[in-house]
Amino acid sequence: MKTLTKSLTIVDIAKMAGVSQRTVSGILNDNIKVTPETRQRVLEVIKENKFSPNVSARHLRSRNTDTSRKNAIGLVFSEAIGGSTGIRSEFFSQIFGRAIREARNSKLKFFMDLIPNEYSEAMDVPAMIADNSVSGLIAVGWVPENFIEQLLRLQVPLVSVQGDYNKEGVSQVVIDEFKGAYELVSHMIRAGHRRIALLDMKNFWCYRKDKLNGYKKALEDNGIAFDEKLAVAGAYSDSGTVPPLAEILLAEKPTAIFAADDGVALKIQETMEAKGLKVPDDISVAGFDNTQDSVKMKPALTTVEVFFDEIGKIAVKKLNELINHQSDISTKTVVQPKLVIRDSVKIIKL
Repeated sequence: MKTLTKSLTIVDIAKMAGVSQRTVSGILNDNIKVTPETRQRVLEVIKENKFSPNVSARHLRSRNTDTSRKNAIGLVFSEAIGGSTGIRSEFFSQIFGRAIREARNSKLKFFMDLIPNEYSEAMDVPAMIADNSVSGLIAVGWVPENFIEQLLRLQVPLVSVQGDYNKEGVSQVVIDEFKGAYELVSHMIRAGHRRIALLDMKNFWCYRKDKLNGYKKALEDNGIAFDEKLAVAGAYSDSGTVPPLAEILLAEKPTAIFAADDGVALKIQETMEAKGLKVPDDISVAGFDNTQDSVKMKPALTTVEVFFDEIGKIAVKKLNELINHQSDISTKTVVQPKLVIRDSVKIIKL
């Protein structure tokens, strides 16, 4: 397998010429219609910079003429979500399931791969890319940014699901987590709560920042000062509770807890029960995702519904459009969540 070098790339040429990467690639391969002026401008930039596509990128772009690989797409995710454990979570499994069904409906084969947290560009690209097995990729959740950049240099059609990569060449499908968090916390405030904690299982603020910002904005709009002691990430280890959660429950005395997802909400409830506390009598709890467990919890969990099915469907549709040159523009589709009010948030006296 070939590896990348640090020579001038199509990304650089596109920026200098003021066009998209796909336009540069199309001109190099003479398979795109552009105005004579645009073609001339790009060719002049290429000539002035003595640009020659590297072997790896040229090899991968040649896939555009290989019809045998037009019937396959790939899906990748990072070890950061917990490896094989993370993929079994309802969030990922439902997105994967719908994407696979949608691919089959479009008569596409489907490949999957796991990307290491410490991905290095010195590593070979995933086999399904290097051996031309797939036409494009869907990246689900956070994956290392240098991996995304490598795919862009290789001109691999790419759709990111809930990855928040604001880069030209990456089409995105994202959940409006800011809105979901804002509406949920606002609901808690309307119920009379003012000391509302936000807890996450691991230190994932790097890509769940929209939930944190939605939480902060709801507090601000209701005249409640943000207390950083009430926003805790890393509340649990894989084996159970670690001190931050106990400290919040006992010392900070919130009346309500917003869990970053339903799985965290379930663990919070288990921890509370171990301490002789009840939901919602002692502390209200709400989650995010509206998984099957949220309905089974006692009491049923107030949460935010995320439409996994729609997300998977949109991701495959967008990737198909990129692969078949029906679109050469990076787009961002925002899927709106829905507040689901159940029994885990107590109405208290103001």
